[in-house]
Amino acid sequence: MSSWLQSIFTSPILNPDTDTTNFINYFDTKYSNEHPNFLTGSYQLAVEKAFQQSKLLIVYMHSPLHVDSDEFCNKIICSASFIEYTNSNFLFWAGSMSDMEAYSLSIQLKTTSFPFLTVFMCQSKNAVQIADRFNGTITGAEATDEGTVIDRLNLILEAYTVIIDRGVSEVESR
Repeated sequence: MSSWLQSIFTSPILNPDTDTTNFINYFDTKYSNEHPNFLTGSYQLAVEKAFQQSKLLIVYMHSPLHVDSDEFCNKIICSASFIEYTNSNFLFWAGSMSDMEAYSLSIQLKTTSFPFLTVFMCQSKNAVQIADRFNGTITGAEATDEGTVIDRLNLILEAYTVIIDRGVSEVESR
């Protein structure tokens, strides 16, 4: 069997646990170990945790090849106010476009540009609703101003907290 053909059949299978751990290590090395608490494990596990904890889920898709990724990571994701705000109010999952699970998710979400953040309301362990998406629309001053991003996230949080609280109340009343 040729080495090329053999590499196809022996290539590593999808391993979200390893992929997210590797991404976090990459992020820590390239940018900073001061960032939101990135969840480890698969995207599906992140959805389950967000549903169980009645929290919105932020998903960040990282493209190491995109020209705006470094500035976005350094000035937004690693900023103290962004870290404090997101850790207090959301769960946060991140993946790299070089990893199969994140890449597949980006296709499902029709990601067309970066930086890319999506905020999900997790309706069950398997179902999500997109609350908002930042699909390369963070430009100019917004791209370097964590306050603008936090303000937008706060609007999402205010709008969806009512829905999440109502769902929690319904479950508790059963």
